[in-house]
Order: sequence, then structure tokens, then C-alpha cells
Amino acid sequence: MRSRARHNTGSILVFALWAMALLGMLAGAMAMQARMNVRHQSWSKDIFSTQTLNAASYRVAIERYAQDKSEGVDSYLDAWMQPLTVDSLTLPGFEGAIESQRAFRLYVHTSDEQAKLNINLAPESLILRVLVNAGASEEAPQIAAAIVDWRDPDNGGTGEAGAYEGTDPPYAPPNADFVRIDELLHVHNVTPALYLGEDANRNGILDPAEDDGPVTWPPDNEDGRLQVGLLDLFTVIGDGSINVNTVSVTVLEAVFAELTGDDPRASAAATNIVQTRQGRDRVNATPDDAPFENVDAVVALLTNELGEEAQGQALLLSSILTVESTGARFYFRSEFPETGYSASSDALIVREDGELRALEWHDWQ
Repeated sequence: MRSRARHNTGSILVFALWAMALLGMLAGAMAMQARMNVRHQSWSKDIFSTQTLNAASYRVAIERYAQDKSEGVDSYLDAWMQPLTVDSLTLPGFEGAIESQRAFRLYVHTSDEQAKLNINLAPESLILRVLVNAGASEEAPQIAAAIVDWRDPDNGGTGEAGAYEGTDPPYAPPNADFVRIDELLHVHNVTPALYLGEDANRNGILDPAEDDGPVTWPPDNEDGRLQVGLLDLFTVIGDGSINVNTVSVTVLEAVFAELTGDDPRASAAATNIVQTRQGRDRVNATPDDAPFENVDAVVALLTNELGEEAQGQALLLSSILTVESTGARFYFRSEFPETGYSASSDALIVREDGELRALEWHDWQ
């Protein structure tokens, strides 16, 4: 009898211990869920606030763009091309900052679309040169062919529908012009890394996080040089002319090499043009910048670089240049230091007959 009582007591004790353990687990799960709910609410608030801040910075960028009074000359000295950094102390009137009463930072960077090659107009050979300069050396011929097959009306190339049968879901090239530049992400062999490059914040500067290998995002090759992406080199707007006051050496060298049949003097001329407009410090968007006022000034520099006997070649090279811009892509990034949350957006704005028009808007983390 006594043995059975001890057995029942032991069973009850084991049951009680199990019940206590289950209750402890349940309480822990509920506490974890509560913490997750609080965190979710905090991040939801961050998402809304960063979207509000980016929308506000868009309005600031549009206002700066609309106030451009450069009289036909667009360069890094224009206010709309200058990078903008503000925070909750220097710009307390931004929507979201007042509501949240939290510290934030906001960054705006601009990319002149007239500094890029129009991917719908450039020949395959020129696209190939730019791809090589962008670091796609091994895959460059296949990618250049696939880009042309994407936009041309026929189905006879190597980058047509058959190249995309293995995608999930499968799709085919539209056989029409690129409408948005991010269509390049769907072109055969184009990777996100090749499309975006290493310039994660789009400021045109090699920042520490963009030169530390796999340590922090974005991925980079840790070679001490800023590897630009296809997004920085190609556009879908414009008549094919290139703004000499904002074009990169990467693009200008490719164009000059294409037009001169790889004349080494043309490559040197491209570098000299960019360095001349950058001023003594060889840096864009600084007070000593010396933008070209007209294309004639570029012809004079090219003639001096190539020699008087090559004036015809100088005129050829300058024929694709301009000193004006017809559109820009603005990049916005807002962040909350308290939580570490950040979000980015970008907008493509064109100028037509003195009016501004938004063609694209993207939100991305």
C-alpha cells in the first residue's frame, strides 16, 4: 500500500515537473513573441518613416533641379549635381522626423544620365568595350550580343529565346528597345554584381565598405579601385550624345577607342578631358572644377592632344559630345542610427521643354 502511494506521489511529481516545464516553455514563447511583435512594430514604423523621408528628399531634389540656371551648361558645379547630406538636427522640418522624434540621416546623390551610353542606340562593338571596362571581360562578348538580341526585332542571334529556357519561369527577349535600364538584370549572363558594381550608395567614391572584400556589404574585389556597374554606364534616355562635363573616363575612353580604331592617343585624350574639367584636385564636384562652356573648347583640347593633322579626328570625336543634360537619376537613402535600419529609393527625372517629368521610381532595401 505504502509502495503504491509512493509510486503515485512520484508520478504526480513527474507530471508536475513536466507541467512546470511546459508552462515555462509557453511563457518563454509568449515573451519571445511579444518581443518579436515589438520589434516588428518598430521596423514597420522604420519602413514608413524612411519611405516618408525619401519622398521628402525627392521633393528637395526636384526643387534643386528645377532651379538650375546654368544657361545650357550642366556640370558637377550645379546644385542639383552636388551630394546632399542632412540629419534630424540640420533639417528638422522633414516629414517623419517631427512625428517620430528620432534621429535620422538622409543622403541624396545624383547621376547625370547624359554621362552614359544610350543602350538602345549604341552599336554592339561599343557596348562590348564598355562591358570590358566594367569588369565583364570573360562574359563580355556574350553579354553584348545578348543586349543587342534583347532589343533588335529579329530572332536570329545567340541571345534569343533559347538562351532563357532554363530560367524559372522561362521568358524571352521582347525584341524591342529597353524601356527601363533595370531590364539589364534579365539579360542573359548579367549578374546583380555586374549591374550594380561596388558603388552601393551611388556616391561615386570608393568607401571603406566598398573595398573590404567579403567583410561588409556590398561584395567587392578589394583592389583599391571603385568598380562601376552597368547602371552607371548605360541609360535608356537621350539622343546618344554624351555630356563631356559629367562623363566618366570609363565611358569616354570606350567611345573614343571605338571612333578612332583604338588609337592610343584617343585614350590619353579622354583622360585629359576628364582631368581638365575636374581641376587641379582631379576630383568631381569640388570648387576648382572647370567645366567646358561649349564643345568648341573640347575640339581645341583634342586638336592639341592629337596634333593639328588630326583636326578632322578631333571634330569626329567631339561630334558625339555636348555640355548639357536632359535627365538625371537621383538616389535617396535614409537611416535611423538607433536601430540601424536604412532604406533607399531612386528616381529617374527628365527635362523636356523646361519641364520636369518622373519616368521611374524604385524603393529598395
